[in-house]
Amino acid sequence: MNTVQLNVRLTRDNEERVTKNGTRIVTLSVADNRRKDEEPIYWRCNIFGTQFDKMLPYLTKGSSVIIDGELTQPRIYNRQDGSPAVGLSLNVFNIRFAPSNKQDAQPVQSQPVQQQQTAQPQQQAQPVQPQYQQQNDNGYQQQEQVPF
Repeated sequence: MNTVQLNVRLTRDNEERVTKNGTRIVTLSVADNRRKDEEPIYWRCNIFGTQFDKMLPYLTKGSSVIIDGELTQPRIYNRQDGSPAVGLSLNVFNIRFAPSNKQDAQPVQSQPVQQQQTAQPQQQAQPVQPQYQQQNDNGYQQQEQVPF
């Protein structure tokens, strides 16, 4: 069994279909581009059954995931322009969310906290002088306040 671990980004939302004998298959289209200047490698990832049903709503276009799976036979075909291409696919047995470096992610909106006004004026906190320990001639440590 040839297994692969991919750190990829989804290129489109997942697709779901059911075979004639009732097996559910969810297909993820992902791209692996390690460097910006390289052409990305596209993968087709097949999930069989219902093991990742709770994750599927969160697996949308642009999501970063780490996928573990078994390689399948590569598919050789011709593109629309006539050039040859290879389709790589994988049967998934584990998916994890990966850390995302999206710059356009929206921060979570929180409700502003209302502070209660008190009738008493607030006291200003006194600056704390740092204290350092220094050993004297007897080997005991004594605390000394710094004059600044």
